Amino acid sequence: MSGYIGFVRKHVKTNKVHSCSWCGEEIPMGSYVPHREYMFDGQFCKDWMHEECKEAMLSLDWRDLEEGWTLGIYKRGRAEYK
Repeated sequence: MSGYIGFVRKHVKTNKVHSCSWCGEEIPMGSYVPHREYMFDGQFCKDWMHEECKEAMLSLDWRDLEEGWTLGIYKRGRAEYK
């Protein structure tokens, strides 16, 4: 099984510190951020992002992200590699 299947996509208030799945930087407890729960290549996943990182992700052609990405390889709020 491969590909992306989305289950949950909403903004949440974090109840603990998380790492942004885009830039890898800390998301402090109590932040309101985009949150996703999904299946990717048969694995159940959850992630949190800074709002500006979500916008950067959405600015890319989805085909560029088809294979996913590695935590922290993009600059915060930018669709550019570090």
